Amino acid sequence: MAEENKGVSLIILGIVAVLAIVGLVLLFSKAGSTGNAVNNYESSLSSDSSDNSVTGEFKLKAPKISLNKILGKKTTGKQVPVATPSPAPVYSSASRIVRCVNGGDIFESVQDTNKCEVSNQRYVGPLGFILKNQEAGTALLQRCMVGGREAMTSTDPNCEGQQKAGSLGYIYTSAQPNTVPLYRCYTGKDHFLSLQSNCDGAKKEGVTGHILTSRGPSDTVSMSTPQDPLKVNQLIGSVRPTLTDYDLNGLKGGVITTKFGVTRYNQYLQFPPSGGRVIDNGIDNFGNKGDFLYWQAGVPMFNWKMDFENGLTSSVIGLDLQDLKDKTFNILGKNYEIIEAFIGNSSIGGQNNFIKIELISGNDRLTLKDDDYTDNNYKQSSVVVNNYLLDDSELKVNARLAPDGKSIAVSQIEYRSRAAGITPPKGLKGDIYVQQGHSVREYLYTPEDMIGNQFWDIKFGGVTNNIVNVEVYLPQQ
Repeated sequence: MAEENKGVSLIILGIVAVLAIVGLVLLFSKAGSTGNAVNNYESSLSSDSSDNSVTGEFKLKAPKISLNKILGKKTTGKQVPVATPSPAPVYSSASRIVRCVNGGDIFESVQDTNKCEVSNQRYVGPLGFILKNQEAGTALLQRCMVGGREAMTSTDPNCEGQQKAGSLGYIYTSAQPNTVPLYRCYTGKDHFLSLQSNCDGAKKEGVTGHILTSRGPSDTVSMSTPQDPLKVNQLIGSVRPTLTDYDLNGLKGGVITTKFGVTRYNQYLQFPPSGGRVIDNGIDNFGNKGDFLYWQAGVPMFNWKMDFENGLTSSVIGLDLQDLKDKTFNILGKNYEIIEAFIGNSSIGGQNNFIKIELISGNDRLTLKDDDYTDNNYKQSSVVVNNYLLDDSELKVNARLAPDGKSIAVSQIEYRSRAAGITPPKGLKGDIYVQQGHSVREYLYTPEDMIGNQFWDIKFGGVTNNIVNVEVYLPQQ
């Protein structure tokens, strides 16, 4: 009997052991499923900022949680729209709008200098930049006369029932990148515009619109406009013949001071009427067929011009222009410093009408010279970049020597590059054919012809429905 009871006990213990083992298996199986959650982490070696991942770290595949749940709102089952930033505004050109005072009347004026429309008006300060031409999402900002005397601005086409007195330009009707709200304010006697939401202590009548905070939109500008797209076989300068700092950051001007006073300088890129165009179904110098941005050899590609509003003036010591040394200014997106400048006897007429200016920017050296600064003619082979003589380019410097010969004022420097592309066999110059997705600099016989900033270029993006994509890229270094 004892042996029988012992056998039963052993059977029971065996069953308990089996159950224990099963329990342990189930327990570890559950733990294993928890461990599988760790496997839901992924090693992310991508540097793509779109998922905010960091190289070498892990990220968890997060479950999709509705915005309503996060905000504690009831879910309707409809997808919550996610706000996306508006694209940067693309605009043709802009003017500076300033605030002025005439007696007790505060009003706005479009001025590119720290001045008002007439000399007896007091300049208060800038407000921002207003578009010269209408773009999508803009309205015309009009100047209205209240009671025949007080100036008020309005985007209402009928001037809110008041007398129309001209317009200032176009202003965005809603917030855009690179814009700030512009408020219309009222003192009880006078209307004015302000960037301050408290209207500088006056009564706020509302938001008139949104004004640009800078002229230049970016480092790149299209040679088309939405209203006037560039087409195949149309000259690339036919829509935008001149680019300024309104269009490109790299064309910003500045101020230079010598003992003779202060002068502001401005610079421009111009695309002449005989310049490049996009051709379709062409054949380039290497036998490739397709659409190309094209210049015929020898035609002007572009002009770069810098003018000095009050003249860049220096004393003349011997033949040396000492006051110009160490002066710095921006040339096509890169700052250059004058290290030497002098005038000398020219082979033309034997007079002191030769001028030479040497500039440096880091390891880059730029030499500009003109054999006769008194005429208005281009001189060939007058520019040297890092010991490369640019024999496909031309230069003219306009200057005036004082009657006593003791000072000279430079009014303008103008550079013109003529097309010279690479052709086989190596060593020959020819037409320029820029393939889709490429830039002009790649196809130039002498890339240094694009003076100033080694990064600036003219890009060809291709042709869509006879409309071409040509952009000028000019960053400020």
